[in-house]
Amino acid sequence: FFFQAEDGIRDYKVTGVQTCALPILTELTLHESAVRDGEFAGVALAAETAAQWLARNPKADLAQIKEILQASLAANPSLLGCGVGFEPNLDDVSAALSPQRPSSPFLFRDRDGEIRQADLAKLDSSFTLSDWYLIARTLKQPGWTEPAYDAEAGGRLVCTYSAPIIVGDRVVGVARADVSLDDLHDRVAAKPIEGGYCMIVSQEGTFISHPDRDLIMRWSIFALAEWRKEPDWDSLGRRMIQGRSGIERIRDLDGEIGRAHV
Repeated sequence: FFFQAEDGIRDYKVTGVQTCALPILTELTLHESAVRDGEFAGVALAAETAAQWLARNPKADLAQIKEILQASLAANPSLLGCGVGFEPNLDDVSAALSPQRPSSPFLFRDRDGEIRQADLAKLDSSFTLSDWYLIARTLKQPGWTEPAYDAEAGGRLVCTYSAPIIVGDRVVGVARADVSLDDLHDRVAAKPIEGGYCMIVSQEGTFISHPDRDLIMRWSIFALAEWRKEPDWDSLGRRMIQGRSGIERIRDLDGEIGRAHV
């Protein structure tokens, strides 16, 4: 949401009268939400496309898999990385991958924008217990994980969309696509809002973008509301994770009264 203190939502320069700027900020909120939704939808599509292709081509070799991942990265600048992981001991899936252990080819952009390759199975043989893999495999449904710091992506804050690879009625692996939340935070922070700022929370209410970086990944909006005895923040958090747009009058962390545009 975008927060703006009440002293900052009136424009004295236009008419000399306090002209309310609320409609402008509401439009900005809706625009930014649509842009971010589009970016995240593109990331999700990359994982789902890879999963569907592998379900149709279970004998694909490692070179073909990497070609699909490379094409996804090239086509979507919002993607930080993408990869696939397979169930262990599957002799009928991906003949080029060792059936003795799960393999997880992963391509990602480094901090200079160069595309790098890794095998996550070599770095962590228990990757099938990771949220991005386990939840999609167990539920047989695609979805987002909670944000996490990814060591393989250079310690950057990422959010992962995972899609199960289903052959017949069996999950044989999971495709993943990552988006950098550090990059998202930088783009959001660059938005000029006189007397205000923007913040973003995860689907569980955890701060993933806020002007106070000490809050990011350490606090949720609900924990902050409880600690500061601010029920309006709890109400605001529920509105955000339920995807309900609107305007709420709240007290900021600095004690300023203002409007939160969701």
